Amino acid sequence: MNFLGNLIAKHKQEQKTNAAWWSALIWIISNIYLFATVPNASFFCLRVALLFVPGLFIASLCFGILFYFAQRALAWLWVRLARVLGPPKAVLVGLSGIALLIVQACVVYLSARQIFSIIAP
Repeated sequence: MNFLGNLIAKHKQEQKTNAAWWSALIWIISNIYLFATVPNASFFCLRVALLFVPGLFIASLCFGILFYFAQRALAWLWVRLARVLGPPKAVLVGLSGIALLIVQACVVYLSARQIFSIIAP
């Protein structure tokens, strides 16, 4: 593989890793927030381990990969469909990536809140 191919492959791997880490971080922050704001929730019980440990891996795997593919698909669409050339196209791709990070944070929080309401009433 040539230099450019290696560089693109490395960038894609970094994007996958970052998407998974972002989902895991939002999952942890969401659950800490939910435990802090719900008056009767106990942070020291077995249900917390069931919420944090498997939920952390599932969130990073499912949401991380889902939003990674969404980011790649949006970037591909912007490159193919945008009628502008040069830097404005890169700005569109970058802004769509930022918008996806915000959407990802909202989806992970809403999922954490739903699972929290089931596991830790």
